[in-house]
Amino acid sequence: MEKSAKYIIIRILIVVVLCIISIPLWFSKGNSLSGVMALNIGNEAVSLEIDQFKSLIVIDDARALDIIEPRNITVTNNNSMTESIYLVFLVSKTSSVDYHYVRVSLDDKIYDISKLNMYEDADNYYFVLENINMEASSTLTYKSRIWINDSAGKLPNTSTLTANFIIK
Repeated sequence: MEKSAKYIIIRILIVVVLCIISIPLWFSKGNSLSGVMALNIGNEAVSLEIDQFKSLIVIDDARALDIIEPRNITVTNNNSMTESIYLVFLVSKTSSVDYHYVRVSLDDKIYDISKLNMYEDADNYYFVLENINMEASSTLTYKSRIWINDSAGKLPNTSTLTANFIIK
C-alpha cells in the first residue's frame, strides 16, 4: 500500500510540475499570437492614390472648374478602425511659382492655399486641405484640380511647381 501511495504522490507531483511549467508557456504563446493579429489588423496604413496631373495653366478661379479636367485622389482606410487623417497639399521650396498664386480644388470647393494653415520644414510648405474622419475599411475619392490664379500674370516657360498631396 505504501508503494502505491508513493507512486500516486509522484504522479501527482509530475502533473503539478507539468501544469506549472505549461500554463505560463501556453499563455505567453497566446498573447504573442494575439499581439501579432492586432498589429496586422489595427496598424495597416491609410493609403493615398493620385492620378497624374496634366500641364499647369494660369486661369481665373471662376473658369478653372469648367476648363481643367479633374484628376482623382483616392484615400483608403485599410484599418479595422476609424481613422482621423489630414489631407495635405505639399509645395516644394524648390518651386519657382510663388505658392500665393496656387489654387487647388477638391470636388467643387476651391482652396486658395495661401489662406490655409501652413507648416513648413527645410524643404517644403504644407497646407492642410481637409480633416477627414474615415470609417474602417472605407474609401473616399475626390475630383481635384490644380492651377495658377491669373493674378500671377504671365509666367516664364521655365516656371515650375513641384507639389503633391499627402496624408498625415
